[in-house]
Amino acid sequence: MSAEDTLRRETVRAQLAGKIQGGFRHGSVDGHRSMIEKPKTARRRCSCCGNRETHTGLGDGLALMGGCELRVRRWVRDGYPVSATGGTK
Repeated sequence: MSAEDTLRRETVRAQLAGKIQGGFRHGSVDGHRSMIEKPKTARRRCSCCGNRETHTGLGDGLALMGGCELRVRRWVRDGYPVSATGGTK
């Protein structure tokens, strides 16, 4: 599934959940979380491992965080990013 398909699906999900009102959207860590791959041209360094950020974490279809694949997968599963020291929050 491509990133565009994922964003389209997240937009529909946000509309059905009432997250889009009056043309404005809001994303929440408490809502539905998913991830997409970042474009290869726009990659910063991941704060947990120092490698390139490869994925973006979406909350209700809005980009809320970025990092390596492992960091974003943990965020999708748990709802909060893992810090560089290994602790939470």
